[in-house]
Amino acid sequence: MTKIQIITEFDALRLYDDMWDETYNLVSLGNLTFQPSRIVKELDPIAYRVGFHEWCESVMEDDILVDGITYEEDQTEIVFTPEFGQDTNVVPFIKKD
Repeated sequence: MTKIQIITEFDALRLYDDMWDETYNLVSLGNLTFQPSRIVKELDPIAYRVGFHEWCESVMEDDILVDGITYEEDQTEIVFTPEFGQDTNVVPFIKKD
């Protein structure tokens, strides 16, 4: 059985922003400094959202599903297992192979 993590869209967006901010350097203009995730989110929200959905699909390879995007509650092949995971932001599930 494969252990699956289901995270909220809010948490996924936070992780996606972290990915941007860890991959690219801060951008400085004069005395101002901006996070890369904020720049993309505000200057090109469509590209940000498309990239987010692509990122959600890519983390499926790591057995992470995003509620409402790559996971729908009516997926019957996933069963609840309370002994997996202690993080309150992660809903523990095991996928039947």
